[in-house]
Amino acid sequence: MVGAAALAVSAWPAPATTVSDQQVSTAAHVTNARVLFSLLPLLVPGIIEISASANGGDSNPVPMFVATVVLVLLAFARTVRLVRVRDRQQAALERSRHYYAALAENSSDAVIVVDAAGQILNDAPNLAAMLGRNGEPTAGRDALHLLRPIDRDRARSALDRWWSTSGVVVDAEVQATPADGSARWFGVRATNLSNDPVVAGMVVHLRDITNRKRAEQELSHNAFHDSLTGLANRALLRDRLEHALERTARSGRSVAVIHLDLDDFKVINDTRGHEAGDQVLREVAACLSSIVRGPDTVSRLGGDEFAVLIEESTHALDEAETVAERILKSLTSPFVFDGQQVVLTASIGISVGDNESTTSSMLRDADVAMYQAKTAGKAGWTVYEPSMRAAALERQQLDNDLHHALEARQLRIVYQPVVELESSTITGFEALLRWDHPTLGLIAPSTFIPIAENNGTIVAIGRWVLDGACATAAQWQRTYPGVELTVAVNLSALQIATPDIVDDVARALEQSGLQPTSLVLEITETVLMQDAATASERLEELRSLGVHLAIDDFGTGYSSLSYLRQFPVDIMKIDKSFTDTISDPSQIPAIVHGLFDLAKTLHMQTIAEGIEFDEQLDGLRDQKCDFGQGFLFAKPLDLADVTTFLSHSKLQQRPVPALAGVQRGNPKPQQSKQLPLDPCGVEQTFRRRKHRTMRTEVEDQAPTRGTERALHRSTSTKTERASVVRAERSTAGPRTDAQR
Repeated sequence: MVGAAALAVSAWPAPATTVSDQQVSTAAHVTNARVLFSLLPLLVPGIIEISASANGGDSNPVPMFVATVVLVLLAFARTVRLVRVRDRQQAALERSRHYYAALAENSSDAVIVVDAAGQILNDAPNLAAMLGRNGEPTAGRDALHLLRPIDRDRARSALDRWWSTSGVVVDAEVQATPADGSARWFGVRATNLSNDPVVAGMVVHLRDITNRKRAEQELSHNAFHDSLTGLANRALLRDRLEHALERTARSGRSVAVIHLDLDDFKVINDTRGHEAGDQVLREVAACLSSIVRGPDTVSRLGGDEFAVLIEESTHALDEAETVAERILKSLTSPFVFDGQQVVLTASIGISVGDNESTTSSMLRDADVAMYQAKTAGKAGWTVYEPSMRAAALERQQLDNDLHHALEARQLRIVYQPVVELESSTITGFEALLRWDHPTLGLIAPSTFIPIAENNGTIVAIGRWVLDGACATAAQWQRTYPGVELTVAVNLSALQIATPDIVDDVARALEQSGLQPTSLVLEITETVLMQDAATASERLEELRSLGVHLAIDDFGTGYSSLSYLRQFPVDIMKIDKSFTDTISDPSQIPAIVHGLFDLAKTLHMQTIAEGIEFDEQLDGLRDQKCDFGQGFLFAKPLDLADVTTFLSHSKLQQRPVPALAGVQRGNPKPQQSKQLPLDPCGVEQTFRRRKHRTMRTEVEDQAPTRGTERALHRSTSTKTERASVVRAERSTAGPRTDAQR
């Protein structure tokens, strides 16, 4: 009895120690000595027997003692083995517990158990950390109160549904409100283990997916917005236009699309770099956004093209026209970049939806109208008309054919005489470009020049015109020695934008042998003002070659007179729209008189364009206009006709003011030998013509397309000028900013 009690006492386990909130106990470590000590009481009976035998007992205690020792040793060995097995299992269990505890503590996820009422049954430190409430217990809290108030009712319904499906795994996404008030998204995976007596609840696994949701939102935004300007892109515009058309069919309201393309934007990229171009696009985007109404959509379609969707309007066309006017007016204000001003213009097309309109048709029609506005002179807006579609198809054909026109020798140069008005002396010619299309016939320059500028072929074509004109002028001078005939060549915006133009001019002069003073390079006012700093730099480089420079179509653009002083220009060409205002030599319009006064102040010579009637010639002579050109003297002539024209004129060896002989800062004209018009021939023939006869005998001009009547200008003054220009095109043939 004593041995059994001792054995029981010695083997009693150590008190449990709390190591966690879950009251996980760990048994005290059992050593071999402790096991042996617990077995030693079994030897007590043998020891008693030996003691009794030593005191005179009859029995032999040795066998009994030996047997007891053996049994104790066997029990010791067995117990030690069992203890070691238990220790290994306990150690493995402890390692596993620490392993999963470390995973839980260092995981970005949280696991909670909730009951049917939504209360959290366990403490989840990770969930508290996710919500910005480190150290706060989660047990006993209502899990639904961690969500946004607007989501709680819906979450309650979902929890009730999940609770009714035991063992089913459910995935969801919820948005919680952390302590700092920011929005946090959690991915939820819930499993109903209410039938498990150990768990007795729903296990909810929470993972923070906020970064993923933000990335998805950003991707979604980028999929429907332009990354450079932040405006809606083409996909979003199409989606909103489609819905707008659906609403229009129900409500009876109208919808309109405005398609905008910046004129000659490529010049900015070529001269200032793409970073400056991107900044310009951002400025334009901000400008457009400030103009439109709240419900309207401003979109960047790509490159330098933008669109505005006007919806939910009772008068969509009127509102579209108003917005177009605002856009053109806002673009007239110069944009300042790196301390320099950049002037922008835009061509705008408008399409208005009806019951049969589709998303594709409205965008297509607005694009067609925009190209019509660009063809008609840029810096204006045009409302789509069905007849424009045929013109668009023709323009596409011309775009394709123009790439091969130069190689196929379909282009030719014609020359229009430039006359010294006081003496009626021929001083030179202006080189103009014509395209004889193999199937469409003669194509007007106003039709194909904008296409050439848009597709980039204008650079190669302009180089070819420059080489041909210089070679022809050099041949004239060899044919008529002692007579200095000049030749004027127009330069496009793309040519001015590239430094190669200086080398091209130098090469043309060297190969032809033409004296630099016999070459006049004409640049339109609009081209100069698009990038005044670059244009001034390029003109200085050209001027250093010894050529003369003329500003063409003066008065039709957006130039500031203060900027004219910075350009090294020798000649001011008065646009035909101003010449047409002269009907009475004794009553010269004030604006025309002012132009001549300005030219004299800047020490520029003047050339009046589009002279058709005697009254105009007399009025220009009274204003001391130096030179002129127009149908009153001669139409543009082929090279063979120029030879005939010159051969029938008398050569006079008398000093007259030479074209471009007056340079800035040197008002004294140079003197050279000039070729006068035959007073009994060409001049008298043209002076006898009457107005109506003049307008019906136009030759060598392609017919203008019947869509220019839809062109509108951004100001009343420009509207008047546009009408005059259209009248000129219908009689004397179209001219453009970069006409050859």
